[in-house]
Amino acid sequence: MNKNALKDILITLLYVVVISLAFYFSIQSSIITGPSMQNTYIAGDRLFLNKLANDYNRGDVIAFHPQIEGREHEEYIKRIIGLPGEQVDIVSGVF
Repeated sequence: MNKNALKDILITLLYVVVISLAFYFSIQSSIITGPSMQNTYIAGDRLFLNKLANDYNRGDVIAFHPQIEGREHEEYIKRIIGLPGEQVDIVSGVF
């Protein structure tokens, strides 16, 4: 193997490592397991989530770990219906 081929292989491996790390720290894969998001997502659907997002808007779908004792390890996927400072009223299942 000549020097140029070895150099090309090392550069390619470096690219693969850098791209893999970028995906690992910025994208998360989740699978829908329950019916709570039905009509949008069904059980078995796979989502790819942006881990770097920090600006949320009404209607966005987010994933989070609930602050409920015994369920901290679970992942919830929900749609944002209210923003900070707003009040949400639910009457007969409609908000």
